Amino acid sequence: MRQSFATGGTVTWPALFDNGMLFASFFLSFFLSFLASFFRRIRGLLHCSAETSRGIFLHLVWGIKPRILLSIFVLCGLFLFGAAVAPAWAAENIIYNQAGDYPLLPDPVGNASNSLFPSTSTSGNTVTVNGGTVGRVIGGVGANPSSADNNTVTITGGTIDHDVYGGFGRGTGTANNNRVVINGGTFTSAMASIAGGTASAGGATGNSVVFNAGSVSWINGGEAGSSGGGAANGNTVEIRGGTVTFMVSGGWINNGSGGAVNNTVSIYNAPDLSAAILAGGTGNGVFGASSGNTLNLHAANLTVQGLRGFQNYNFYLPSTLTAGQTMLTVTNGNGHILGIGTPGGPANINDATVNVGIEGGSSPLQQGNQVVLIDSTAQGLTGTLANTTADGQGMQGVTLRYTFDLQILNDQLLAMVTSVGSNPQLKALSEGRAAGHAFLNQGSDL
Repeated sequence: MRQSFATGGTVTWPALFDNGMLFASFFLSFFLSFLASFFRRIRGLLHCSAETSRGIFLHLVWGIKPRILLSIFVLCGLFLFGAAVAPAWAAENIIYNQAGDYPLLPDPVGNASNSLFPSTSTSGNTVTVNGGTVGRVIGGVGANPSSADNNTVTITGGTIDHDVYGGFGRGTGTANNNRVVINGGTFTSAMASIAGGTASAGGATGNSVVFNAGSVSWINGGEAGSSGGGAANGNTVEIRGGTVTFMVSGGWINNGSGGAVNNTVSIYNAPDLSAAILAGGTGNGVFGASSGNTLNLHAANLTVQGLRGFQNYNFYLPSTLTAGQTMLTVTNGNGHILGIGTPGGPANINDATVNVGIEGGSSPLQQGNQVVLIDSTAQGLTGTLANTTADGQGMQGVTLRYTFDLQILNDQLLAMVTSVGSNPQLKALSEGRAAGHAFLNQGSDL
């Protein structure tokens, strides 16, 4: 089902309006009318021999201004307004429930048959798959070169035979601010991947993926490269369930020279990542800087194959975590991605900033208790941390203020509780609310 972006109803606009040319047609017709009126006035003046040149000029200006010139200003405004809003009106809202809801074609990226993608717009689209069988799903893709920005893809059901892209920028085009949400569906390909935004040579910035269910090979927030210097910056991935069998990456540079900066991967609940590599900002070949990439771990007893490309680690300890338990186990060190790094080499957390907080209102941990944040004894853990203490400050949702000493020992990253208390900021907020309630109660007594 194809729907208009503005109304949500079935599209009945002609193709002329779809691409914004209707406003140009209006402008042209009124401009021609103006010219006709202008030349009629000239012709009339030429028959008036008594008029001087100055009089002719003034007559033209003052005669046209009240009617024609005002129309010109209005029509120019309409033309500019049309140019600004035409892309939004041209965007598509595709809801696919079953065969026949929308034409399925070979996609422009990899020529996968029976693929679902908007045919008239590359940006601002919404694509939802609730059922049926499709090949590759793309929120926005066009001819080479073209950008694909601000698209949203949601999968709730159906069968997906290939990959899912929020937006695919071709050539030097960008893939920015696209979003993919996977709530269900069956992925039939063992190599199926999910990407918020992918750009061939341009940048991939501000894209996001939320993965709640299903089984795929690779989840990537944003990918840039293979033939240019585009960067993969500020992308986010949330894993809340399902299975990933190869890699979860915030930002990926594919044989390009761009950097992967300020990407974030967040893990919740109990997804199966035992065969996957966790990567913040990384790539294959020679690529630019990897910095400011963050792992937010909200789950305990998580196992992954490899760990790399993060400069910030935030460990949200569950309120049920007890002394001696482990947050993250790494079974294959750095993961050895696509020929990068030494096979079976150690995970490297050198110069990483580590923060630790209690997620919840209580914890069995007491002063002197120790927990394992990262266990990489299978292949080793190397590096020197940027900090040796952590107290959860700045971590969203942390209500208890525990202070931890951090150290790397025997290929494990350890955190020992050195003090226990409440978050002073939350305490001040609570006291402020209590004072406010007391004031209101006092007022009601009066």
